Amino acid sequence: WDEKTFKAYFPRANGLVREEVEEYLLRLNETPEMSFCEDLTCVLRGVDDGRRVEVAFEVAGRRLRLLSRPPAESNLMIEMPLGLLEQLVHENVSWDEPLIGYWCHLNRSPNVYHAGFWRLLVAAGGGGPPDAPP
Repeated sequence: WDEKTFKAYFPRANGLVREEVEEYLLRLNETPEMSFCEDLTCVLRGVDDGRRVEVAFEVAGRRLRLLSRPPAESNLMIEMPLGLLEQLVHENVSWDEPLIGYWCHLNRSPNVYHAGFWRLLVAAGGGGPPDAPP
């Protein structure tokens, strides 16, 4: 294990703030895939060296809405390294990167796979920076 090599290739957090994650999530309402998304509550959490950025939201009636505080028990909790969350938000990379790379810790309650929600995340990401021309 070479920590220096790892840090050269692994995205590090550079100051991601909650409001940026909220804006990223709210933009999902503009995607056609939102029409396939099931109703659910979710807590998305990025953690890194004691720092944490957390956003709770729900999808209800095919619209994503931010929650002022996490529900007592969410249907889904996604926890990942803050650097990867920042890369998703700032560079609009695909959610396949952290999911397939096993960087995310997922907790479902009940243990139901929300295929429409994952379709939304995977299809919405990966298009380049949010302000890039088509």
